[in-house]
Amino acid sequence: MSEKRGPDTEDPRAFSETKRDSLRRAAEEVSWLLGRGYPMDLAVRCAGDHHQLHARARLALTRGCTAPERARERAQKRIDGMAMLGETVSIDAFNILVTMEVARGGGPLFCCVDGAIRDLAGLRGSYKCVSDTEPAIARLARWIIEHQAACARVFVDEPVSNSGRVRALFEQCFAKASEGYEFAFDVRTVRDADTALDGAACVLSADAVVIDRAERWVNVVGELLDEWAPDAWVIELGSAR
Repeated sequence: MSEKRGPDTEDPRAFSETKRDSLRRAAEEVSWLLGRGYPMDLAVRCAGDHHQLHARARLALTRGCTAPERARERAQKRIDGMAMLGETVSIDAFNILVTMEVARGGGPLFCCVDGAIRDLAGLRGSYKCVSDTEPAIARLARWIIEHQAACARVFVDEPVSNSGRVRALFEQCFAKASEGYEFAFDVRTVRDADTALDGAACVLSADAVVIDRAERWVNVVGELLDEWAPDAWVIELGSAR
């Protein structure tokens, strides 16, 4: 399997060097408007029109911006991998997996205003394994065990195509990575991973809804990025203040 989860054909134009400053200014403006109660679609439209941004750039703003207060709340709940010692971690399977695939595939990643690393790949109920799928799951499993988490619960969205295959890969990779360790894991398909993760103590996800409902979260892709995809295309949108 040689296919990669690479960039959209419009990405080189939408995120060219000449557009970077405009995108960052737009992200600051969108976040400011959100902090004053403006709805996301209106805030993005205003900033996007003002800076003449491409549709892909506007999607990045939608996924990467939030009100400053909300960004600070998420930043305060973020823990690093070392803090997973003895923890049960809950994993938003497709959310983490796709971002790792995009990182290796050369698609754009965004360091969002809340500190999370996100991509623009939209599953829309359809998922196809690529050449980086199994290596990504294997590295994630090893990373969790290396950080001495006690248990991993993996939630795979069942309505997404090939969810059964993804579940099997997670089971295989965790079984192999945990040989010789006292480590428990449970991989399950669920109707909606966001709902299943609601209120979890420690989540591995960059999904804003999941993060907001969790007690703590780990920016796992951010921690793995230098090793997993040192040449990843990362675009800074801003930071929590």
